[in-house]
Amino acid sequence: MADLIGHRLGQYEILSVLGQGGMATVYRARQMTVNREVALKVIKPDMSSAESFPARFSREAEMIARLSHPNILKLFDYGQEGEITFLVMELLAGGTLHDMLKQGALPLARVDRLFGQIASALDYAHQQGIIHRDLKPQNVLLDTHGNAYLTDFGIARLGDAARITQTGLAIGTPAYMSPEAWQGESIDYRSDIYALGAMLYEMLTGDLPFHSDSPYKLMLAHVNEAPPHLNLSTASFSPKTDAIIQKALAKNPEDRPISATAMASALHNVSTEAEGLPTQSIETSTPPLPPIIKPTPAPIATKPVVQDSLDNAKTTLKPTPQKPSKRNNRLGAAVLLIAAVILVVVLAVISQHNSPSSTATQVPNTDTAIVQVPPVAADENMVLVAQLEQVGKQPRDVGRFISADLTNTLDTSLPFSKLRIRDYPKVISSPEQAIAVAKANHAWVIVWGSVDDDLIDLQVQVGDLGVLQHNKIAEDVIRRYTDVQVRLTDPHTQSVAVPVLVIVDSMQTADGNIYETQRVISLLDQLKSTITNAEVVGSSGAAQIDRTELLFLSDTPKFIEQMQTIIDLDASNPLPYMYRSLGYFRLQQYDLGLQDTESAKRLGPEGWTTPLFVIAIKHFLDKDYPVAITEFDQILQLNPKDWYTLTIRGTTYYLKGNIDQAID
Repeated sequence: MADLIGHRLGQYEILSVLGQGGMATVYRARQMTVNREVALKVIKPDMSSAESFPARFSREAEMIARLSHPNILKLFDYGQEGEITFLVMELLAGGTLHDMLKQGALPLARVDRLFGQIASALDYAHQQGIIHRDLKPQNVLLDTHGNAYLTDFGIARLGDAARITQTGLAIGTPAYMSPEAWQGESIDYRSDIYALGAMLYEMLTGDLPFHSDSPYKLMLAHVNEAPPHLNLSTASFSPKTDAIIQKALAKNPEDRPISATAMASALHNVSTEAEGLPTQSIETSTPPLPPIIKPTPAPIATKPVVQDSLDNAKTTLKPTPQKPSKRNNRLGAAVLLIAAVILVVVLAVISQHNSPSSTATQVPNTDTAIVQVPPVAADENMVLVAQLEQVGKQPRDVGRFISADLTNTLDTSLPFSKLRIRDYPKVISSPEQAIAVAKANHAWVIVWGSVDDDLIDLQVQVGDLGVLQHNKIAEDVIRRYTDVQVRLTDPHTQSVAVPVLVIVDSMQTADGNIYETQRVISLLDQLKSTITNAEVVGSSGAAQIDRTELLFLSDTPKFIEQMQTIIDLDASNPLPYMYRSLGYFRLQQYDLGLQDTESAKRLGPEGWTTPLFVIAIKHFLDKDYPVAITEFDQILQLNPKDWYTLTIRGTTYYLKGNIDQAID
């Protein structure tokens, strides 16, 4: 279709051919309305001639457009002009992974980085119920910084009927097709895992696990032959690396890794071991499987095809335990046991789910109108991420990376965090505007800011304090220790998840919700070793709280020391005293913790239940059960539905010997 060069398809002027494949030709084009260059993929006529194709094409394009992940190539537009069907995507200048592999095998550290990005993108798609079906290095594009972007989701499915009719073969690129795909059987996400294993082998060795000039022999190899082992005499390979590939290339789909990120986590541990760095411990769990895709089975044909520890990983940290005193050992264990049981039960009943579509609805559609985004469930917490103001010489479409990172880190990877990310489709230019937008959408946290040619400056601030049911602390007191400025130089690798969680923790502390506060601290501890934090700018109390809170579980003495510095900045604010008291309690320095708790109670508003709960726990640990029960009663008078306090009070009644009241 070289004759399209110089022509226009709607608002797109076609400039040159970028490449051709079995299903499409890709052109460099200019989008005239915004004067930007894009990649325009024109589907070949023999693939788009079926009567049902237009409807199928629209469904697949809309599905691709809904994918929002920093390592999935963005789809801008799609359409049909006469008999020409096309997709419009972002244009990258770094070539493909296939181009890179023409130079040979990659170093393990490079493979670890690229494979992690590819696996993250693929796992995200799987969690949306989307199977790629044609995973191969040609479908992994690179930018000039060497970051990987997965593309061509749904394109293989568009050509299913045509290719099955023309070749009699199931869908996929032969070198990466799973045994079940070769045999025309039903496939699911595990077929992608197989292709990912073949790609990993190729990235590490520069060669394919199976290859033959005969499609029939290639099919027999994938279906019957054991996958080749890595050459373990090579210094960069270890038995663990080989085990990752062997598991991914298992003939039986049930024997393959449970997810792409599980493979990436295992590979990352191998890579960090090779560099002498500490690895992450891995626990196994079994998430619900994505829907199984059942193509029409096709007979195997011999004619050539024209083609241009590994379970689900969850990071756990192991802080050095503090040795408890003998006097409180059993009592502390009893409280922790009950709290742990409650936490397990709650987490067990919270179902994982996907976020609703974040497509916003404007009311009304004017520049000054506040946009209403889709709401979240009553027990969930919204985080709004606004469009970024462009202040550089060249526009940079980087806001989506921030939104996708928060979605993946706080929603997809940690659904029990209750945080749900929503995109806000307008620029916000002031803290006052941000608060108004957040209040209109009942958002807990709002992220906004600007981007220039080098840096991204963001404001991460408390949104609508009205979402808190029991908060009595003044808004300005809370904001002094929550609202921060953060700076990113690389939105692909840096994250603002920690500042968001610190704000949520502060809001729960202000609301007297001890249970949720403990959950957020646990989430912070899990994230600490898995993300690269954006730079927190300045020396305000909020900035120092942000840097300090990560130390709570991993280095509690240092956490306490840093809190003293923060208290020196603002001795009248009750929140730092409350935070430090929890640190003292963690070290079982209860008297010091009680002093800080009393200071927080004195400086805070009347009826603030967080210090009351800590005081009650101190009496509980001293076996002064009557006074502890009195303190718990005071909390329940203020918040009768506080199930956590009810549970601990029931435990106190039990230890006091009042079984009937404990049951009530």
